[in-house]
Amino acid sequence: MFEDFQEVPNTDIYEIVQRCERQRISENIIELLDKIEVSSLDIRFNLFIDKRIDLFLKEAAGCSSKSKSEVIRDLIYREMNYKIERADSRFWNIPPKIKILEALGAVIDGRVLLSIDKRQAMVHASNGKKTYNVSYDNKQNIVVSNDNGSYFAGFIGYPAIAMLMKMGKIQYNENLANIFKGLKWKPINDRFPGNPENAKMYIYTQVLGLSSEEKRDIEKYCDITLNDLRNMKLQKPKIVPKPPTDIDI
Repeated sequence: MFEDFQEVPNTDIYEIVQRCERQRISENIIELLDKIEVSSLDIRFNLFIDKRIDLFLKEAAGCSSKSKSEVIRDLIYREMNYKIERADSRFWNIPPKIKILEALGAVIDGRVLLSIDKRQAMVHASNGKKTYNVSYDNKQNIVVSNDNGSYFAGFIGYPAIAMLMKMGKIQYNENLANIFKGLKWKPINDRFPGNPENAKMYIYTQVLGLSSEEKRDIEKYCDITLNDLRNMKLQKPKIVPKPPTDIDI
């Protein structure tokens, strides 16, 4: 770098050093701006789809109040981050742990209304804008639920898990459920689209401020519950019903 200044007459060493410093800083700033530009800009591309996919995207956008491009992006995020356990297509996939927590919240908040014969349930969303319909056929071991996770991601969603807790098919821990009493889930899920692990940790640390012992107990309970679901081998219906749309309240 100093060679650039060797032919400049009447220039002392201090001025040469200052010019070198300014040039070095300028080069570093340009390099930093290049990195920011590469990392921050969204990449745009054209995607050609058929009418069937277009219809699906329109339905998904209508149910979630998102654009079609946001639905596609969320589906990709889920594929990247959910780490869903996929098995035989006849069976429900195992959900992320946060769905166990949502189910605990639904039960403790009294949002699970079980039918007399314990074969059907209505599960109200935490914001009161949706009601999910769930049914369980004990003989065929089939669970039907019209929540977003079941319809779009193929895992057994929190309304069905909450119903199974209410029925006694899955262990329900009231002490742990009280931790999530009154929690509004939609803003948290919307804040971390397709990233349930980050959403769960946000709840643990930022929303509830749980102790290490509380987090350990919750994680242990989730592991047990997911294993119970795994062993139940709950089957899907031939057609998974569409999720409900929001209602004005």
